[in-house]
Formats: sequence, C-alpha cells, structure tokens
Amino acid sequence: MAEDAFPTGYAIFCDDIRHEINGKVTLVGTYFNEMIFSGVEQGYMPVLHLLVCHRFPASERPRQVGTRVLFCANSGEDIPMLEDMTDVPATLPPAPLLARPDMKLMFEVRRLLRMSPVFFPSSGVIRVRGIYDGEEHRVGGLSVVIRPAAA
Repeated sequence: MAEDAFPTGYAIFCDDIRHEINGKVTLVGTYFNEMIFSGVEQGYMPVLHLLVCHRFPASERPRQVGTRVLFCANSGEDIPMLEDMTDVPATLPPAPLLARPDMKLMFEVRRLLRMSPVFFPSSGVIRVRGIYDGEEHRVGGLSVVIRPAAA
C-alpha cells in the first residue's frame, strides 16, 4: 500500500463483541456484505456492534480520531447513528503495515463501538467515516436489505 493511500481503515459489523482473557476479543455474528431483514416492513436490532480500525502514515499522526456512522436510506435521507471521538495518545508506537522491509510504518487506532437500539426505516447503506483532525474519510459500510412479507 502506497503512503499516499492513507488515511485508510476498515469496519466490521457484528451482533456482539466479547472481551476475552489475555486481551483478545471475539466478534460474534459478523456481517459480510449485507444485513438482511425478511418478512418485515422495517429493520430493528436491539444492539449492533462495530469494530473500526483507523490507519495513518507514521509521519502524519493525528491528534484526534473519530468515527461517524450514518444510515443512508434508499429514499435519500441520511440518518445519524453514532459519532465517537478520541484523542490519540502521544506514546502510541508505530506498527509495521506488513512484514516486509520496504513497507512504510503506520499508526493504527482501533475502536470497539456499540449502537443500541438500531432502527432501519427502509433498505439502504450504513456508512462509516473516519474523522482525522477534522478531515473526513471513508472507512467502510454495510448494505441493509429489507424484504417485506409477500402480500
């Protein structure tokens, strides 16, 4: 990955995040490309969890990192779901991007987030944005498909 491809990141949506011993987490019920609701007019989940990983070049450590989650309904309406901001510790050490000597060093900030309850009025897309010192960048997303019951 070229340095100019930064900042970047990814988002994983799941039903639960369990904190294990020795610093591990378990993601339960992960969603791949889409979340499907069948036989209903609207989608509802009591809880939706999100693992977000923000990545930056080591030479451009931000002071503050945020996550903005929006539901973009097919009707065109954008519904805010969550906004989370955190300061980046000055002591955060850089990590190698890959185990190759020609790759750049990066900083990585991971956030475990919980949204509850979650309503989807129609099909659409959940969009996850990273906010790095005020600049917004795409991090990930998930399609939401609602298939009403047949009449």
